[in-house]
Amino acid sequence: MSMAAVAFAPGAFQAAIPCSGYGDFVHMADEQERRHVKLLEYEFGTLPEAEAIYRRCSPLYAVARATTPCFLLHGEGRYPGSTSSIDFALALEASYKPFWYKAYPGETYYVSGAANVRRQLGDMQDFFDLYLKGIPYNRPDDGTRPLTHLSGTLGAATSSRGGGPTGRGGTGMHGATPPPDVAN
Repeated sequence: MSMAAVAFAPGAFQAAIPCSGYGDFVHMADEQERRHVKLLEYEFGTLPEAEAIYRRCSPLYAVARATTPCFLLHGEGRYPGSTSSIDFALALEASYKPFWYKAYPGETYYVSGAANVRRQLGDMQDFFDLYLKGIPYNRPDDGTRPLTHLSGTLGAATSSRGGGPTGRGGTGMHGATPPPDVAN
């Protein structure tokens, strides 16, 4: 829902953090468990007949209207995974929108390991401190800081599903180390 709020309700929130969210329901139908696919079919209809509805309801295709700073985070490295957060980050970047992005290693798409949850909560606090309180990011750089479009790094990374609204394809963010100036 946070991706939808960012794209479809510009300015309604001061900041948003989609945790392992989905921004492209067409792509979601291709990669998700049967229960999620059945819910999409119940809500939107079956593909390919209802593709226009899936796209109209997908926030990925409306990011040009976004004004809310967004921190996209998810886990990676274990099944099941998804490219949805990186796809949304790339779409935000292509539209010059403010965002942070971070993937936590050794997780499914949902972050649940104790160490990563602690790190994630600290990262979320840093993001909200910056965008809600104006407190600059001031943690020491341990090589795990969130990426932003200001770093020049995310644009070089690509979605692993190939294509999408940014027209990029490739190998994804796996193993990327953010530069020291990220999130400043």
